[in-house]
Amino acid sequence: MIQIASAFDGQTGIEVGGPSAFFSFKNAFPVYLYAKKIDGVNFSNNTLWEGKIEEGNLYTYYKNKKGFQFIGEAAHLKEVPDDSYEFVLSCHSLEHVANPIKALKDWSRV
Repeated sequence: MIQIASAFDGQTGIEVGGPSAFFSFKNAFPVYLYAKKIDGVNFSNNTLWEGKIEEGNLYTYYKNKKGFQFIGEAAHLKEVPDDSYEFVLSCHSLEHVANPIKALKDWSRV
C-alpha cells in the first residue's frame, strides 16, 4: 500500500469527513506522507470528534501539514470549483450521506 500511496506524491487532494488515521503514517494507506496538500470538508463547524472547527486555512491532516477547511455537505460541495483537485479521499463517511450517488458525482466533479 505504501507503493500505491506514493503515487500521490506532489498532488493536491480533498478529504471528505477527515482527517482519518487510515491515511496517516504507519496505517493502511499513508497518502498524507506523499500529498503536496490536502484540503478537508466537514458537514458542520461543531462535531463530537473534532469539537469546534472553522472554515479557512485551518485543516490539519498530519502533524503540521495544513490545508483549507470547508464546512459543507458531502453531497453538495458547492464552494469547490470543478477540477480543483487531483484526488478525493474519504474514509467511513459515504455511508452517512443521505444521497451517496449524488455525493460521488460531486466528488468526481471536483
